[in-house]
Amino acid sequence: MGHFRRCRFRSCWVILLDKLAPDERRALHGLPLSVKENVMVKGLDCTLGLLKKVGQPAPVDADVVTVLKELGAVPFVKTNASQLCISPGCSNPLWGAARHPLNAARTPGGSSGGEGVLIRDGDRCYR
Repeated sequence: MGHFRRCRFRSCWVILLDKLAPDERRALHGLPLSVKENVMVKGLDCTLGLLKKVGQPAPVDADVVTVLKELGAVPFVKTNASQLCISPGCSNPLWGAARHPLNAARTPGGSSGGEGVLIRDGDRCYR
């Protein structure tokens, strides 16, 4: 499970989102959203794959996360990326390597490999 990790929070805004009347719901109401490790989500670490950034939760959401939340999307997971997002692979010392869901001897490739694994194998991640 090194290629993704669950966000362990249920913010007040998510609870309020569920209480909105149907005519008040926004365009992305309830859409689950995965967030790459290098994007800040308030209250969660944004480590960039660096051990020294563990335990330093983001003070604010990145602008893109703010906009998506305002439209009703729900960030539910942060996905693996290469260290500092500068490698063509998808591995870092903190979370390890993302593995291809069909062949663990391979990687999904690219700095967004964690996203690729989640898309391919996401339906089995939370059963």
